[in-house]
This record gives sequence, structure tokens and C-alpha cells, in this order.
Amino acid sequence: PLEFQLPWGQHRYSNGLIEQMIVGNNRSAEEMKQRFEARRDQVKSLARRHGFRFVDCRTTDAPLSVLQKGGGRRDVSPLTQPSKV
Repeated sequence: PLEFQLPWGQHRYSNGLIEQMIVGNNRSAEEMKQRFEARRDQVKSLARRHGFRFVDCRTTDAPLSVLQKGGGRRDVSPLTQPSKV
């Protein structure tokens, strides 16, 4: 979500090793969004070229839920289904 919609104002971000100050304004937010969409389009194109389905999944989403929706599955995971004894 951060790359898609940069928050306004000064923010300090870190990956645990590198710390960076980012200033969110009209220009920087639009630039970051364009770079994000370009990278996403590249990955989507690569996936399709190799026969894979592309599914958007944000870091704030539950991956299993996103994959089930994106893959057309509506049932629960086999890991959570009761065993058939």
C-alpha cells in the first residue's frame, strides 16, 4: 500500500538495515505510484508470458485468502478441512 499511495508529509522508513526519509507530496506520490505500476505491469507480463496467472497481493492481505479468491477457489484449505476417516 505504501508504494501505491504514498502518505503525505515526512516519513522515515527502514528495512532493518537501511533507513530512508521520504517526503510525500503530489510529485513524489505520483512518481512512486507510476514506478510501482510499471514494476507490477512487468511482473504481470512476465507471468503471462510463462503461462502463470498474476494475482495482486498486498503485504496487508492474508495471502491464502487472496490466492483462493484469485484462483477461483471458494473452499477452505485442505490443511484446515476435517479429515475423512
